[in-house]
Amino acid sequence: MVNYNRLAGKLKEDLTVFSQKISKGMKYPAKKFILQMLYGILAGNKVHLSGIARSLEENTSLKKTIDRLSRNLSSFNGKENITKNYTRLVKKEINEKSSVIIIDNSDIT
Repeated sequence: MVNYNRLAGKLKEDLTVFSQKISKGMKYPAKKFILQMLYGILAGNKVHLSGIARSLEENTSLKKTIDRLSRNLSSFNGKENITKNYTRLVKKEINEKSSVIIIDNSDIT
């Protein structure tokens, strides 16, 4: 029988490790923001801030969570750092001679 609590815990642990790797070199608040955004997108299966905020299930009001995420997103300036770290992480897993990496960030607004 599948233990869903253990599975969910392992997935969240793996997501935390991945988030730490791609946000390497950033300050703690930015790292926390990245982890929350990734978790919210995966858990809620939505990219709208309201959907992400709902999936975080915080004890504060939904409006305050959306405002905080919006404020952090508008002041976020770590795109180059994340792209560099992500590319470095992916390079370890692929054969450079026969692989193409395409990062499509056109859906992210």
